Amino acid sequence: MQLSTGESTAATVFLGTSPGFGKVHARNGEQDAIFSIALNNFELPAVPGEWLDPRILQVRVPVRIDSDLYHLRLEDGHWLAGNGATPDNAELTTLLTTLKTLTVIGVADEDQARSLAETEADVIMGIESLAGEITLELIARDGQYFIYSSEYPLFFEIGELDFERIAGIDITLISGEANEP
Repeated sequence: MQLSTGESTAATVFLGTSPGFGKVHARNGEQDAIFSIALNNFELPAVPGEWLDPRILQVRVPVRIDSDLYHLRLEDGHWLAGNGATPDNAELTTLLTTLKTLTVIGVADEDQARSLAETEADVIMGIESLAGEITLELIARDGQYFIYSSEYPLFFEIGELDFERIAGIDITLISGEANEP
């Protein structure tokens, strides 16, 4: 197994069986010493996407959201659209809840990632949160839904519902234009 940080490999670890219950033999790829560690083999999935924390892309406390079609900012505890209007509460709640509960269900394989990198995103969002600034790019392709975050060098797969709740936002409602006389 290779452990990586971004683009580089941090370490190689070899895992094997152990006669002890709930134990695995482990060896660092650069050393000869073998250790028995408390771990079950079934806890180590062989599929790369299953290693991911499904909450990796969640945005807990956004304070500004800039899409190519709308702009939102949190000001004095109230959300305002770029035009100064108040966004529709239901539409805003759906967007914020989706960002806070966004769930990753997999990772694009190498061929998909190459193809997705050349694809124009359906939605691009710049988000400022208490944790920092990120850019999210959402792409729908062949019945699958992907999201790329500026924080990670991967295309993550998300569910259709999460995708639709972000990409299908009603622009007139979220921008507050529907509330204007």
